[in-house]
Amino acid sequence: MDMQRADVEINPEFFKRRQSIRLSAQNGKDYLVQVISKGGIEAYEKPTLALFCHFVERLGGTVLDIGANTGLFSLLAAAAHPGVKICAFEPLGSVFGMLEENLALNPKLAARIAASCKGFSEQGGQAVFYETINAHGFVPTSSTLERSRADYEGTYREHVVELITLHEWDRIYQGEPITVVKIDVEGHEHAVLQGGRSVIAKHRPLMIVEMLAQSRFDVMKQIIIEQNYVDFGILPDALLHLEAPVFFDNDAWNHLLCPAEKAPVVLGACRELGLRMRF
Repeated sequence: MDMQRADVEINPEFFKRRQSIRLSAQNGKDYLVQVISKGGIEAYEKPTLALFCHFVERLGGTVLDIGANTGLFSLLAAAAHPGVKICAFEPLGSVFGMLEENLALNPKLAARIAASCKGFSEQGGQAVFYETINAHGFVPTSSTLERSRADYEGTYREHVVELITLHEWDRIYQGEPITVVKIDVEGHEHAVLQGGRSVIAKHRPLMIVEMLAQSRFDVMKQIIIEQNYVDFGILPDALLHLEAPVFFDNDAWNHLLCPAEKAPVVLGACRELGLRMRF
């Protein structure tokens, strides 16, 4: 297969129904597609995708994909559960176009995915968004609302994007309960959750959140304690229970934030996926 041009079909092993999805190779510029086409779906941040799909399959409802990029998580969620509704958010216009292209390649799944070219923060309105530029011309995956994060990456372009808060979006949406949330916003996750405290308290979703070295761990700690959540670092073969997310772990960029009352769901995922629980 010519990876520079061909669409890629993905049929994850962890789907019981073996439902496949298709992704555009974007003329060889979508690095994520290259990774999973060569090494399988679990070559990308194992076991995050398997955990995400396990929770979607078990809980149904509404899934939020915040920082959707080209749509991998959204499409996997739609494939994991035949009745789930996914709301995908990608504020960078050029990448949003690629997301729409991938949805068009999967029309049956896309019927349950509502995509929006918006970002989330603690306040709505407009803001400067920093599109990070990599030397190889790959689809950007580290673009951010955080200037300090953009400076760390080195080269970027500025855009003005539309923002909304989780609280305001939930007030408008009025749909099925939010059960699973994925947040990948390159250091801005604290602001996303600050703008959604009421949503967290109301829906009590399981949340998979990327936290980088530049993340505001002090704010995240406060929200986790306030909302009675438990934090697990996602390691390649285990979940690491953390009393408070106050440090950056290079082996666990992704964190699973779980409402204390839903801990049995996480333990069940560990048993089914063969993950250890570390303390």
